Amino acid sequence: MMQEYLDDLGSDVVATGKTKDLFSSKSDSYLCYGKSKDVVTWGNTHSLPMSGKGEWSTRVNHNLMTVFQRSGLPVAYRGLADELTFKAELCDMFPFEVAVYGIIDAKSSFHKRHPNIPPETKLREPVAQFHLKTSGKVYHGRALPCDDPLMVIADNEVRIYASDKPIGEQEPIFMVPLEVALQIFPGFEFVSEMTSIAKRVYVTAWLAYAPVGGRLYDGKWEFGMPRRPALKGRPLIADVFDADSMRLLVNGQRADKQPIRDGGQAAYEEQVEAYKLAVRTSELLAT
Repeated sequence: MMQEYLDDLGSDVVATGKTKDLFSSKSDSYLCYGKSKDVVTWGNTHSLPMSGKGEWSTRVNHNLMTVFQRSGLPVAYRGLADELTFKAELCDMFPFEVAVYGIIDAKSSFHKRHPNIPPETKLREPVAQFHLKTSGKVYHGRALPCDDPLMVIADNEVRIYASDKPIGEQEPIFMVPLEVALQIFPGFEFVSEMTSIAKRVYVTAWLAYAPVGGRLYDGKWEFGMPRRPALKGRPLIADVFDADSMRLLVNGQRADKQPIRDGGQAAYEEQVEAYKLAVRTSELLAT
């Protein structure tokens, strides 16, 4: 099966990003291959080569997507090609990500927005929040004070806020009436559906990690609309879910990207160990 995947890997680059490239499929124009890169990024502006990162990301994503598939969750993921490459439905990505918080991590932006909730608090039920995906602090020509600002739906409009301080302490960066939101935020009509799916995914991952010593604080998921006609009309989880996508402790040790977020390049070796722990733990989930 793996050789079949490799033979089908096209040479055309469908899309390129900081941590992976998407390649076409020779046999199916509605599929793509994602190849992970040996690079770690943080803070939207920093990146560093890291040997093994691509393989670690691919493996963690594979193991978690296997858990999600078994649970019947709508994922674009279709399997491994090799140690760096996975196969997936080709999707048109939505311009936002959904973050789900179940336990409050002191390092999270959620805690910055809700400083009255003590770290380590387990919420009564997971909370989903939307963030615009941006680069260069701009969206549709609108200047932003930060990338990935918070989206809040209130009073028949979408309000955009800085994500690093309480909403009550700031004015919206900009506001969009609900009746025009679809023109500004493609995929906005699926907000309720994506909220429900993201919460289910978080709970599924939390339940999978708990028996193996994992404490999953939060995670973020990106959605897209599949191009395959038979699948159109229902959004899929369309990006990877790896150690960079969550905050996770395993038996009290970091198994996420927090070391390099906190310490930058000086935390390189600590980050390598965190990624390796993430891989080892994820192997226990897919058995």
